[in-house]
Amino acid sequence: MVHCLISPTKLLFPTLKSVQTPSDSCWPPPDAWNALNDTISGRLLHPFPPGSVCYISAPTYDAEACAPLLAGQWFDPTFHAENPLDINHPQWAGNPCPPVWPNGTSVNGDPTAGADGCSRGRYPEYVVNATKPIHVQEAVRFAKQWNLRLNIKSTGHSFQGRSTAPGSFIWTRHIRGIEFHSEWQSEYCPSSSLNASIEFHGEWQSEYGPSSSLNASEYQMAATIAAGETDLSVYEALATHNAFVVGGAEPSVGIVGWFTGGGHGYVSTTYGMGADNVLEATVVLPSGELVTTNACQHPDLFFAIRGGGGGTYGIITSVVMRAYSQPVTTTVTLFITYTAPGNDSTARPKFWELMANLHSLMPDLSDGGLQGYYIIGGPPTFPQLMFQGLFMLFNKPNGTVEVLTAPVVSILNVAMAEGIVQYQTAVETYPTYWQMYEAKSGGQPVATGGTYLGSRLLTKRALTEDLGALAATFEEIGPTIDGVSNPILIGHMIANRDNRNLDIGLNPAWRDAYIHFIVVEVWPDNSSPSYIQSIKDDITFNKTHALRQLSPGSGAYFNEADPAEPDWQYTFFGQNYARLRTVKERYDPEGLLWCYSCVGSEEWVDREDMRLCRVQWANGEDRPQV
Repeated sequence: MVHCLISPTKLLFPTLKSVQTPSDSCWPPPDAWNALNDTISGRLLHPFPPGSVCYISAPTYDAEACAPLLAGQWFDPTFHAENPLDINHPQWAGNPCPPVWPNGTSVNGDPTAGADGCSRGRYPEYVVNATKPIHVQEAVRFAKQWNLRLNIKSTGHSFQGRSTAPGSFIWTRHIRGIEFHSEWQSEYCPSSSLNASIEFHGEWQSEYGPSSSLNASEYQMAATIAAGETDLSVYEALATHNAFVVGGAEPSVGIVGWFTGGGHGYVSTTYGMGADNVLEATVVLPSGELVTTNACQHPDLFFAIRGGGGGTYGIITSVVMRAYSQPVTTTVTLFITYTAPGNDSTARPKFWELMANLHSLMPDLSDGGLQGYYIIGGPPTFPQLMFQGLFMLFNKPNGTVEVLTAPVVSILNVAMAEGIVQYQTAVETYPTYWQMYEAKSGGQPVATGGTYLGSRLLTKRALTEDLGALAATFEEIGPTIDGVSNPILIGHMIANRDNRNLDIGLNPAWRDAYIHFIVVEVWPDNSSPSYIQSIKDDITFNKTHALRQLSPGSGAYFNEADPAEPDWQYTFFGQNYARLRTVKERYDPEGLLWCYSCVGSEEWVDREDMRLCRVQWANGEDRPQV
């Protein structure tokens, strides 16, 4: 490995090593990059940010290519997924090159964008456009040899900026393929060898218990899914077999990155989290070796990738997930709008009391099989304070939803009689989940400005014990009627408690939760750094703090949480963290793979000058304990 150390006096505190940046003398020379390109059959890219086509001063300027970006393509998550460099939330790259109109104003209304110019920012210098595992292996070996910062992007959806980093990265979007199996059994984990394999790993098992979950030795319906596939592509392919796997809600989300953080979706209360349904995976290790991991082979790695966070133990090139027959799907849509006069200060607390009462019913609704997503918003994003939700039942008799939701209708009727709200509900039934998904799903606009969020897993106790405290918390952190504060509250009533006995890396707090609750704030592109930091601090120290007080001892969802979350190791991973870090140390002792608030990330400092530096205690005797 090539090392070019910088003086410790230039760092915030001493380091053992730092990874190379393009400005370092030890950055690979052109001949080395050319050799890598030859090794991977010409799959090495040196792309410019896609917005550069709008800048006259850029070598890639192309007014014809710029026009669709300005017309709305920039806000389409599919566009960013199909670009080798870009991500849904460009703020994590420093938003260095937004599309601009001829007058220099950005597509998001920043009048100074054109004058600021287009730069690479924190986007990577080189991208390996992998189409097969060998490309990933060669890229890993190259990064290891030259001590490069290495990051992984599939579709670029990470809210925490884990889909990009300066230096180099591997783009897995074009590792494609979906294969349905009516009867699947792992060739690496046959029934006759299962016990022997577990016994072989006895040292690990005796300390932590068995690492198996769904039994890979049994025949079952499944699908093999390559790393570049999305929710939409998987749902569509399996629908031809009258089957589906647990996936997410957003059509363009990459299913592999999604499940490594746990993975929730519309069906998770009934069918489990994404991580619950993983049977086997192929992984390129930081050593460059390609391995198969399941209950019999590398069971510690198998434990870690199922909810213990992605992009840190290895690079998954394919996964086998349990599949299910398409269920009859009943949907319930609910719209609640605040209707009291704007100057009625007594009515607004009643709206939040209604929201608290509605949430207090959710544990019973969930136990009855109802699950879904909802949002609570207000001006200026929405015309008025409002609640909007889409909920589902699967394979339930006609009339079930009406009986189940009767208590909800009752409290809404009372609030409507008091002049607080108006509401509408609609019930629809679809023959299959796929038909429902086609009708109801759609991509959300992205790259509209800066976005920052915090979250908490809310327990039954948090939702039912003190409705006054619940209402006060919602009012404290939620949107206002006058639009002065613009946070949005998002709820996911999809937690799965039935699979609490599965031994996987997922935060155990999920098994006691009923709601995954998010608070989001945004800022315009031309905001000052101090204003942006004030929003981030408000999320971390005020709004998410209020949720921590509401649901103490719980946790948060790794994929949708504040990367600056205090005590993130416990909040994201709970009691599993020590075990997960042991896996990290075993498979990536040199820290080739790093991402924000990922397992082992505390050993490194991500500096503003784009240098990633390992702290001195990382391999020392004074290393902090977990």
